[in-house]
Amino acid sequence: MPQSRHIDEVLDRVEINDLLVRYCAALRTKDLSLLDEVFSSDAMIDYTRIGGSRTGVEATKTWLSMVLARSRASTSTWGQCVRVRGRSELGDGVHHVARTVRASQ
Repeated sequence: MPQSRHIDEVLDRVEINDLLVRYCAALRTKDLSLLDEVFSSDAMIDYTRIGGSRTGVEATKTWLSMVLARSRASTSTWGQCVRVRGRSELGDGVHHVARTVRASQ
């Protein structure tokens, strides 16, 4: 692998990690405005596996605010596996957030 390609891959990995850190911070702090720094304005976000919808950023922030308002504690774990094959494919990963919901909800 040429050195310039290796450097580009490392820089891509750093950028991906920075996005994931911001995403986790948005959920942990419940500051959903941080998601504007993570997703492009035309992004389609899919939370259907956990009862949400597949929709745009603003609708997702609205749904997440309702979900997060019911939680009083959270645990976050992050596992990352990134395969970089050029700038168009940034990578994939797994993020798991477990939330404790108030009994009154």
